[in-house]
Amino acid sequence: MADNWRVLDFTHFEGELRFDKRTRKMQAIDRATGEVSSHALPDVNIVFVGIGVRLSSGLAYHLARNDVVAVFCDWKGMPISSLYPWIDAHGRVAARQRAQASLSIPRSKNAWMRIVKAKIAGQANVLEERGSAKAKLLKDLSRQVRSGDIDNKEGQAARIYWKSLFEGTDFTRKPGAKEGGANGLLDYGYTILRGHSMRAVLSAGLTPALGLYHKGRSNAFALADDLIEPFRPVVDRVVALLPESERRITKETRLSILSACNDEFGAMEKTTPTIMKEFAQHYGQYVEGDIPLLNAPVFKPRDGGVHESETR
Repeated sequence: MADNWRVLDFTHFEGELRFDKRTRKMQAIDRATGEVSSHALPDVNIVFVGIGVRLSSGLAYHLARNDVVAVFCDWKGMPISSLYPWIDAHGRVAARQRAQASLSIPRSKNAWMRIVKAKIAGQANVLEERGSAKAKLLKDLSRQVRSGDIDNKEGQAARIYWKSLFEGTDFTRKPGAKEGGANGLLDYGYTILRGHSMRAVLSAGLTPALGLYHKGRSNAFALADDLIEPFRPVVDRVVALLPESERRITKETRLSILSACNDEFGAMEKTTPTIMKEFAQHYGQYVEGDIPLLNAPVFKPRDGGVHESETR
C-alpha cells in the first residue's frame, strides 16, 4: 500500500468533491464562492466527508485505487460510516490469513496481554507528564496484566485514568455519545486512528474481521480495533492539553487532533501512521510464527524521555 500521510477534513464543507481527469487530482469546489482546491490523492490517507458534500462515484473509484479511506460524518461532524479499499499489495496474504485464522488460543491471549500492557503503560506516561500521582499506580497495573487480561486490568486502569486525566472536572468517558465536548473530541481522534489502523491491517495482508479481543459479529475491522489500543494515548493527551473551556469540536480543535494523529509517535522519530503499519506487519509475523512474542509500542510524550517497547 502507498505511504499516504495527509488527512483532509470536509465535515463542514459545502460543495462538491470530484476527480479531475486532466490534473489527476481530487478537486474541492466551494458551493458559495466557486473556489477550487486541488489535492493529489497519492498523498492522502483519510478524507472526512460531511453531509453538505456531493461526492461523485468516479471520485469514490479513484479514492479506492489510491488506497484512501473515506469517512462519512453526520451533521455534528461525527463519523458514522466509511469506505475503504480492498487493495492488498502484501505478497503472502493467503499464507498469512490462514495462519491468522489458526492462531492458538494461548498465543492469542498472550498477544492481547501485551497490547493491554502497552496501552496502560502509555496512559501512565501521559499522566506522568501531567504530574499526576496516579501514574505510578497505572505503571503497576501494566506490569500485573496476565494472559488474556483475565483480571480486566484494562478496565481498572481506565477508571483511574479518566478521572485523573481530567481531574477537577465532571468528565465521564462515554464512547459514541455524540455529546460534543471532550468525549466528542476523543471519538473524533479515535476515528482518525482507526482509519490509520484499518489501512495498516490491510497493508499487512491480514484479515481485518479476525480480532483478538474485539469480536463483534458485525465488526468488519475487529483486528484494527485491537491494534489501535496502544495508540489511543496520542489522542487522549492532545485533548487533555486543551484548556477546559476549549474542549469542544471546532475547526481549531479538529486541526490539533489531526496534527497529533499524523505527527511523530511521542518520543519516537517515526509518525503514528508509520508505527501503526510496522505494528500490523509485526503482528503478521507473529501469527505466522516468525517471531515468538508480540512487542507492542508504548506511547511516551516527546519531552518525557526515551521510547520503550513492551517486552516482558
